[in-house]
Amino acid sequence: MANSKELATKIKKDVFCMLNKAQASHIGGCLSSLDIVSVLYEEILRIKPNKPKAANRDRFILSPGHNGPTVFSALANKGFFPKSWLQTFTENRGKISVHIDNHTVPGAELSTGSLGHGLSVGVGMAMSLKHRKIKANVFVLLSDGEMNTGSTWEAVMFASHHKLNNTIAIVDKNKIQSFGRTKDIVNLDPLGEKWESFGWKVYEIDGHNHKRLKETFLKAKKSKTRPVVIICNTIKGKGLKDRENKLISHYRPPTDEEVNAVHSPPQQGDSNLGWVGGHQWGQSWCDRLPVARPPARRPQVVLVLNPKGPQSHIFATKWVAIPPIGTRRPGSCAEFWPGSRRGGPGP
Repeated sequence: MANSKELATKIKKDVFCMLNKAQASHIGGCLSSLDIVSVLYEEILRIKPNKPKAANRDRFILSPGHNGPTVFSALANKGFFPKSWLQTFTENRGKISVHIDNHTVPGAELSTGSLGHGLSVGVGMAMSLKHRKIKANVFVLLSDGEMNTGSTWEAVMFASHHKLNNTIAIVDKNKIQSFGRTKDIVNLDPLGEKWESFGWKVYEIDGHNHKRLKETFLKAKKSKTRPVVIICNTIKGKGLKDRENKLISHYRPPTDEEVNAVHSPPQQGDSNLGWVGGHQWGQSWCDRLPVARPPARRPQVVLVLNPKGPQSHIFATKWVAIPPIGTRRPGSCAEFWPGSRRGGPGP
């Protein structure tokens, strides 16, 4: 693979196919963290697909496990498991679950989804590596919403106190969490100054600039005496015309039209494109994705903003004509969240 941008293109296409096929949520967070994950897996992490448990490997933890499709695709594209596994995303008895699962997915370091635990486990891994005198780094990608949790700040203090310079935290600062903008839920700023006051080396960068990401990761790996945090300013739902930087990108799955747009006819030199709707454009697992499916009535979530306060939201349903994915009955959890296995809007 040539570079991280090429990997990002592949991941984006896989993620759109996975979430569209499953009618699953969290495209917004997947897109805000896409470039971070691409640079890490292509340029930074010291990992080997044929030795996923090597003692001296770098560890990467995706704390917001609901953004798992980006990591699933990265691992598949790096050869940790067949790309055909991605077709089973969210399916019963499938290989890929909704959230990150290290019991079934080679290369995944920690099962995540319950927010606020990733950094705590990560600093524990870093401490263990120090005790065993193993030279490896632990990278933990956090959502900015997780800055609301006390367990995150306990880990921040612990890592600083023990001078865990092999710990590199990355904050996906897209400024939107499940029920609104972070500044309205719990204002985080000045976020960099808060981490610095706890003794961390702080970098603040554009989280979509591959060159800056790589340069900063390489600097972070050279830290001698303290842990490093890289605060990445990102855009939730980046690239989605109607949902970029909007709360709805946290919930609504990609449409067939958006999948088609991502899998547009190839430009000169582009060998990564899949094919959709029966038109061969390259090699992609979603080559049989039936984009032009007959419409059917099924429930879709509606998020109603309550003017009484940013946290007072109402979830309701309406019947709309959209393509069917499997069989779901009114009254099931799908009535409130199409594609959900948990019966709710998620964290």
